[in-house]
Amino acid sequence: MTVQRGGFALTGIILVLAALDALSAPTGGPVSWHVTNGVSMLPGITKGTLVVVHRKDAYDVGDVVAYDSTELGKVVLHRVPRVEADRLVMTRDNNSWIDPETPAAADALGSRVFQLKGVGPAVDGLRRPVALAGGAVVLALALLQTSSATRRRRRGRSPGAGAAGDRSPAAEVPPPQPAPAARRPARLPSVPAGADTALRVGVGCCALLAIAATTGPFLDTTASASTAQQVVTWEYGAEAPPGLAYPGGAVATGDQLYPRLVTEADVTAELEVDVPDGTTVSGTWRLDVSAENDDGWSRTTFTGAPATVSTAPTRLTTTVPLRELLEMAGTLTRETGVEAGGLRLVVTAVLDLELVTDGVLVPQQATSVLAFDADAKRVGLEKGSQLVQTSSLPLPSAGATTTSLRLVGVTLPPGPTRMLALAGTALICSVSS
Repeated sequence: MTVQRGGFALTGIILVLAALDALSAPTGGPVSWHVTNGVSMLPGITKGTLVVVHRKDAYDVGDVVAYDSTELGKVVLHRVPRVEADRLVMTRDNNSWIDPETPAAADALGSRVFQLKGVGPAVDGLRRPVALAGGAVVLALALLQTSSATRRRRRGRSPGAGAAGDRSPAAEVPPPQPAPAARRPARLPSVPAGADTALRVGVGCCALLAIAATTGPFLDTTASASTAQQVVTWEYGAEAPPGLAYPGGAVATGDQLYPRLVTEADVTAELEVDVPDGTTVSGTWRLDVSAENDDGWSRTTFTGAPATVSTAPTRLTTTVPLRELLEMAGTLTRETGVEAGGLRLVVTAVLDLELVTDGVLVPQQATSVLAFDADAKRVGLEKGSQLVQTSSLPLPSAGATTTSLRLVGVTLPPGPTRMLALAGTALICSVSS
C-alpha cells in the first residue's frame, strides 16, 4: 500500500512539473521557473534558489524580473529600478550596476511570484530526463513487484478453508458474541488481475513515448552557444581645496579635474565575471596608467600588481599623477619642437582569464579602458566614455538544444510530453498494484 501511495505521489509531482513546463514562458505560456546561479541578487536571492515568475503586460519599479540576455545567452533575474518608455532598466541588489541590456516589457519572461531557497538544484535535477526516467523506472519495478506478490498471495488463499483434521461435529460451544465491526481501511483503486497484459502494454507505450521525447530522430534540435560576461565599473575621485570649483573639497566621478587644484586622482575599477552553469573562472587582472597623443606617442608610466579574479566582484585602485603626466607632455613638446594635440590620460584594466567549461580550458585576454582628455588647464572624461563597460567572452558550443518533438505529423513540446509519459507509467503501475 505504501509503495502504491508512493506511485500516486510521484505521479502528482511529475504532473505538476509537466504543467509548469507546459505553461512556461519559453513555450508561450505565462509561467516559468528558474534556478539562480550567482550572487548578484544577494542577500534576498541566494545561489540555488527556485524562482517562479509570471508574465505580465507591464512591470512596476521594484519588480524582480526574468529576461533572456542576448549577451549572456541565458536567463537573467534582476530588479527594475526604473522604466523608460516600454524598456525595463535592470540592476542588481548587491551593487548599483546597471545592466547593459534594457529588455522590452513584452519580451520579459515575468516577475517573481514566489521563491524557495536551496531547493533549486533538486527540482532542476528532477526536470532532467535521466534523473526523472531513472526514478520512474525504479518505482515502476517496485510497483510491479508489489503487484505480482499481492496477486500470488490472493491466489494462495482458499475461500472458505477451515481448520485441518477431523471435521466431525465438535462439542457444542456457545456461539461467539459478534465483535464490533472494525472499520476497514479504504482501498486504493485497483484493476482485475486479468488486465495484466493491457497494463503492461500501456506501460510499454508510455515508456516508448518518454524515450522518444528524450532522444532519437523525432526531436528537432538546434546548436547552442554560451558566453561569459565581464563587467567593469569605473569611478574616480580626489581631494581638492574647497572653493567654487569643489565646494565640498572633493572631486566626484564625472567632475572636471583642474590640475592647478588637483595634482593626482584615484581611479577605481570593479570587475565582475558572470559565467554560465558548469563554468569556472580564474586568472588575474591589473590596472595600468599611460599617456598618449594624436601623433602616436605613448608612454606607460605605471603597471599595477596583478590581483586574483573570481566570480565574486573585485576592486582595484590606482593613482593617476595629473601634473606629472602633463609635465611629461610639455617636455616632449620642448624636445621635439612639435606642439602635439589630443593628449589623453588612460587607465587600462588588463585581464588574463582562464575559463573552464565542460573540462575545456578557454583562455581569454581582454581590456577595459577609461580615458581622459587633457590639456594644461583641465582634465575630463573623454567624450562617449562609459563608466560601466560590458563585454561578452565566447565559450565553446554548449551542444544542442531540443526545441520540439514530432510524432505522426504532430508537434509537441518535448519536456511536458516526457513528463506526462512518465506520469502515465507511474500511474498505471500504481493502479495495477
